[in-house]
Amino acid sequence: MKRFGIPNHVRWYLPGVGLAAALGLLGFLQYHANRQLRDNLEYEMPAQAESSLMRIRRGLEDELLSICDAFQAVRSNGRETDLRQYADAFDRFHQTAAHPSLVASIFVFQASGHDKQLLELRSGEQQFERVDWPPNFAALREHLERLAANIPPPSRREIPPANRPGPPSRRRALPWLMDQSIPALVQLARGPDGVSFVIVELKAEALAGSILPQLVEREFVSNGKLRYRVALVNGDDPSAVLYSSDQGFAGGGLAPDVELNVFGPPMAFYGSTPGRDTGTASASWVVSPGDVRARVRAPRLDGGTRVAASESLPPRIAPIHYPTASRGWRLLAQHRKGSVEAAVGALYHRNLTIDFGVLLVLAAMIATIAISAKRAERLAELQLDFVAGVSHELRTPLAGIVSSAQNIADGIITGKERAQQYGEAILGQAQQLADLIEEILLFSATERQPSFSFERLAVSELIRASLDSTSSSLRAAGVRVDEQIDPDLPEVRGDFKALTQCLQNLIVNAIKYGGQARWIGIRAWLQTDLGSIPEVVITVEDKGLGISRHELKKIFRPFYRSPAIKADQIHGSGLGLAIVKRITEAMGGKLAVQSELGKGSRFSLHLPAERKPLPGDPVPIPASVEAAGTR
Repeated sequence: MKRFGIPNHVRWYLPGVGLAAALGLLGFLQYHANRQLRDNLEYEMPAQAESSLMRIRRGLEDELLSICDAFQAVRSNGRETDLRQYADAFDRFHQTAAHPSLVASIFVFQASGHDKQLLELRSGEQQFERVDWPPNFAALREHLERLAANIPPPSRREIPPANRPGPPSRRRALPWLMDQSIPALVQLARGPDGVSFVIVELKAEALAGSILPQLVEREFVSNGKLRYRVALVNGDDPSAVLYSSDQGFAGGGLAPDVELNVFGPPMAFYGSTPGRDTGTASASWVVSPGDVRARVRAPRLDGGTRVAASESLPPRIAPIHYPTASRGWRLLAQHRKGSVEAAVGALYHRNLTIDFGVLLVLAAMIATIAISAKRAERLAELQLDFVAGVSHELRTPLAGIVSSAQNIADGIITGKERAQQYGEAILGQAQQLADLIEEILLFSATERQPSFSFERLAVSELIRASLDSTSSSLRAAGVRVDEQIDPDLPEVRGDFKALTQCLQNLIVNAIKYGGQARWIGIRAWLQTDLGSIPEVVITVEDKGLGISRHELKKIFRPFYRSPAIKADQIHGSGLGLAIVKRITEAMGGKLAVQSELGKGSRFSLHLPAERKPLPGDPVPIPASVEAAGTR
């Protein structure tokens, strides 16, 4: 029965394809999650900023309502005793308020009868005196006079008894009006003698200097940084900036992310502003800051409407809208990145960069693991080939030694000449075994950073020692050696035994792969390129099989042997060139190769040349001699 299995290369590709698909799916999910996060933030961040502005608006209103509460208990009928109550209320406010500097002046406008007058409380004197209307009160004066002319006289039940103790109920409180151009708080006070108005002039500098910075810091500062630029502006005039957390904000033409009215409805409903379409000034109850979506239309206070007290609401502040005036006070907020969209976009791209960076690192790690595993598998295959090759290399001389020894032991060998031939054969096979073991041990030593004994060496002595060591192999293969050594070559610095081993390996390879040419060329010369250190170059050349171009980078790998060499059954361990390369680099040199398939190969050792000693230089002591003398 024929068994079917998955090919080895397919087994490697399938996990790779699966991991790539998993990474692709993970990348898509990350992208989708970041898109959802971006969309949510683009909705939530303005909503959070709007909520923060609403709390700032409530904080401003609470500060102003504290002023309203201080004067709410007073009912003026124009008498001196009632005016003194305003003075006392102002004095108590200064003693108990958190921000007493918020109130600049107190005025009472007596609007009944022919003798209409404006009274101002003199600071520190506890009394009012008549004053002229300030220039910035012109619009307010006109509005209050028109309002007073249209207010009917009060009924008996609306007039509180003069002897009733304590303050009147807040449930019967009339709304306070806000003139945002002065700025000033205004309340109607009716008595038996007519109509009067209390005017509390405010200091915008106190709002911008202490109250607003505290509110903005509480709502928009996190980790010591202000997340939004915040400003309080009066109308659409860029120069009318009452407060700005950043210098230049709100006056630079930048569009805010969130905009909120301080008085009246937080947002302008249906694109209109109260009072703009009537041609007269108007004042309305303010929509509760706790509910942005409320659309409660409170009773209006103008020339054609009867003034009635609220039965359920506490004192509130309603803005006065003039026909030619701007929209009034507005709170603006803009993200420090320029806009919420810019901040969310920056966060979105940063998250994408981080997420896909992690995925790329993950993919690189998986690829590295796959490549390492593939290399480990390839190395295991090379090691198996090495074991097989070395086993053959070991078996061949061992078989010869065992056979020769067996013949001698059986008495088959007779005569001195015959015994000498067998002895030489055994010696040659033993030497081959020793060389193989020495090569394996040398490769193992180069893996562990061996220690070399460096000394000045003559190039001619290195070449001569290498040829003497391989003379028997050269004679057995019938190879002719051509030497070209330039005279007066400088010495090189290195380990004599290690460099001799390098040349021996190159010569043995030239014998193995030299083909039918039976020729080896050895040349040594001094290379002095402009701008580089002089080098002594030793080349070993043959005219044999050659090496293909795609294998030139592989031949220096441990255990690697060309498939063509294996097919020709040319035995070897695959360690020779790896050993030569490592030793040469340890000596500060390099190994180069030039080869053409079918025409032969040339291996070149490049070793740094030593400076020739000058007269008077101390004679260097070889490292081996110096070490021996210190024992």
